[in-house]
Amino acid sequence: ELTTTRRVHLHGQTLQYADSNGVKLAYEVLGASGPYLIAVGLSNCPAVRSRNLTFSRRWERISRQCRVILYDRRGVGFSAAPEKGYSLFASVEDLRAVLDAVGAERVVLWGATDGGPLAIAFAAQYPERVAGLLLMGTTAKFASSPDFSFGVSPTVIEAFLRTDAVDQGTAIAQISRTRPYRPEDADTIGEVMRRVPRRAWSKLLGGIVVADARSLLERIRVPTLIVHDPDNAYIPAKAASYLHEHLPDSQLEITEDYGPLLFGEALHRKIETFIERATGSGAFG
Repeated sequence: ELTTTRRVHLHGQTLQYADSNGVKLAYEVLGASGPYLIAVGLSNCPAVRSRNLTFSRRWERISRQCRVILYDRRGVGFSAAPEKGYSLFASVEDLRAVLDAVGAERVVLWGATDGGPLAIAFAAQYPERVAGLLLMGTTAKFASSPDFSFGVSPTVIEAFLRTDAVDQGTAIAQISRTRPYRPEDADTIGEVMRRVPRRAWSKLLGGIVVADARSLLERIRVPTLIVHDPDNAYIPAKAASYLHEHLPDSQLEITEDYGPLLFGEALHRKIETFIERATGSGAFG
């Protein structure tokens, strides 16, 4: 029932939909073979990728050896808006519904920025379905609080909530950025953010802001690669160190090779080696 303007054609495939308790979640699969990798985060959805060549190149490189799943959070891009709130639990079940629709039994989860707590929560709830975690520029609790200072500043979040949809796109790009930061990337994310219905913003952002996976870290028993930029001004590098301290089978890379869109060759190879180790696939050999 989709109109032409609500369809995207990438790699000859039409956007597909999963159902989670009546919520339609848009997703696409890149790559025809190899282990499954699913990217979790507002900036890693099909609507962003289809409008940004640099994002596309990143996922296309990885999809040569993996089947990459990109999907929309509720109310973002091409997905239905949340009607009953937006919780970490609901997000976990959305993610499970997408994996069921794709037919992916086990995956590597790529949780970036706001997607970190969700990736952690899913790995804790469904450990049998997770081969490994990639935690990129993220934290266990998205918003800082008196007992946790390694998230995004509440002042930044409050200022963000007061801006309009256009400026929110720029703000998300800045919160997500490490380096380099390019205005066209903000424009891309801003265009996608304008798709979010105004009535859904408070539910969507409220759920992300309160996401807290700290209590779940001790339950994670899968290989984890934690990557962070030493100069990230929004989510400090200490957030990555905190994750490393609380995840027993984790590897920490705080490196200038990490950028929001493209990575340095050395970091690419470390990511590929990690996926091979986590899945036992030899995909990048």
